[in-house]
Amino acid sequence: MKVATWFTPGLGKLARESDGVYFGGTELLALFLEAVFASNGGKVHLVSPFVTDEVLTARRLGSWRSLTHKLFSITVVTRTAEDGVRVGQILEAWPWRRLELATVRKLHGKVYLLRESSGAFVGMVGSHNLTQGGLRDNIELGVFFRGLPGNSLQAVFDRCEREVMTLAGALDQAPVVRAYRARQARRAS
Repeated sequence: MKVATWFTPGLGKLARESDGVYFGGTELLALFLEAVFASNGGKVHLVSPFVTDEVLTARRLGSWRSLTHKLFSITVVTRTAEDGVRVGQILEAWPWRRLELATVRKLHGKVYLLRESSGAFVGMVGSHNLTQGGLRDNIELGVFFRGLPGNSLQAVFDRCEREVMTLAGALDQAPVVRAYRARQARRAS
């Protein structure tokens, strides 16, 4: 397994191509999103107190629009109901396999996970909000990791994923989730 820091020459190229753990800065969120946009389906978990529209609608890096949406399940956890509703309105325009929304009023942590259909996984934990600042403008710090099923990082990824799903599931009755599910039910009928 490779371990590299943001001072490692060619960190981005190394993190794109090799399983391992990478300590870095602002570029890590872009690396995670590139992995999502290059994926052929799976589960995506986005936990960020703040999410801005331009990160969900921008076409640089690839695009949420370019995904084969029916191959992806997505879970988004934000801090405020307003962010949750707004994110839901943007994302529900696409036919995801499954879209889950939750809010946590005191949320501060940021976690981004992708479990590809192949079993490969990519994760990032850091200071990056899913905003323009977190993606490009601020000086952020985080840990990016990727691996294949059965490697030594899988237990770390599995634990992160369980924690995110527990967080989202515990909030199943949150108003933003109820409102989103009500809209889904109206559309289906």
